[in-house]
Amino acid sequence: MIRHLRKTFALLLISLFLGACARDNKIELTLVATQMALNTQIVAIRNTATIQAERIQVTVEYMATQVRSAEIQNDQLRATLVARGIDPQTLTNIDPLSVTPVQGAVNNVPPPENTIEVIPQITPSPSGGPALTNIVMSENVGADDCAVGPTSTFTTSAQQIYVVATALNIQPGTTIVSRWQVGGQEIVHDFTPDFEINQNCIWFFIDQVDTVFTPGNWNVQLEINGTPVGTVSFSIS
Repeated sequence: MIRHLRKTFALLLISLFLGACARDNKIELTLVATQMALNTQIVAIRNTATIQAERIQVTVEYMATQVRSAEIQNDQLRATLVARGIDPQTLTNIDPLSVTPVQGAVNNVPPPENTIEVIPQITPSPSGGPALTNIVMSENVGADDCAVGPTSTFTTSAQQIYVVATALNIQPGTTIVSRWQVGGQEIVHDFTPDFEINQNCIWFFIDQVDTVFTPGNWNVQLEINGTPVGTVSFSIS
């Protein structure tokens, strides 16, 4: 009988011990789950706070820009008043709502002038045949083959001297000649295009290889198919 009671008591103690361990495991798992949930909430709160801080910073920068713009406009307005002989200090106490705009007021400030590039008008030949117009001299030509900085005066140290003209109705096979003359000396250059040229610049040039640029008065004559169409004079000093 006593042995049976001892065995029963031992089994009871083991059951109690196992039950306590199970409860401890459940409590520990619950604590771990709660901790993980709290960590997730903390991360979310931090992210939200960061986004809000960035939005506030953007708003602050925008307002600073607006304030600076208003200050610039205010400075420009003061400068305009001073230019018109008005002391800005006398206007500090004026209520803007009490100012009545003047009907039909005239702004005495002249409008800005529009700078328009003047392009020479091209005058075609009366017969519609080949022609060279706008003949000028220069030391350089641009990518469009037109003169850069037209001039009629050059120095003996110039590298090249160009004669430039606007070609009209030049058909393939047309012969164009430039005759450069100074002191009885003549230098001839010719050009026969194999394509049509109309309202585009063409040029001839001479350099120190062709002849020494001696000081004096020079002239160059342009011809189309043997017929003179224009002469321009220039000087070298």
